[in-house]
Amino acid sequence: MFGVEDVVGFAPYRLWISSANFTKSSRRSLEFGYWTEDEGLMGGAERFLLKLIAASEGLDPAADVMDPDLVPVEFDDQAMWEALREASWDDQDDDEDDGT
Repeated sequence: MFGVEDVVGFAPYRLWISSANFTKSSRRSLEFGYWTEDEGLMGGAERFLLKLIAASEGLDPAADVMDPDLVPVEFDDQAMWEALREASWDDQDDDEDDGT
């Protein structure tokens, strides 16, 4: 019978590195991926994932709920309106068809 086990250790052998762009503009760019066995890259990816997991854990580690513990956010609507007014709209939007 198969089941879930606690894994105490993990030894990476290979790391898949790739780009993924699922936007309309991705049709005009190069997407690629490759396997690496570089220990420095694998170690960096593992540290990144461990920090990400640590940051995503609930505040109460004994709680077994699917709801995240989020900190309340207070938005500064006035500052957002000012930033919007100062924004430059000279660049062509990626979603517009430029005919090429």
